[in-house]
Amino acid sequence: MTVVECKPGWEGKENAYEEVYLLIESEATVTVEDESVEMNPGDAIRIPLDATH
Repeated sequence: MTVVECKPGWEGKENAYEEVYLLIESEATVTVEDESVEMNPGDAIRIPLDATH
């Protein structure tokens, strides 16, 4: 598990493993395979191994 505190406009780096993002506070937009997903506190999203994000 990795905990990251992100500032607006933060962009993650590509990883060679599957990920799950869990938003703890604030709001976020995560783009996976050119699809934007709006997130609110408590939301989680699975990022498949081969997905561009």
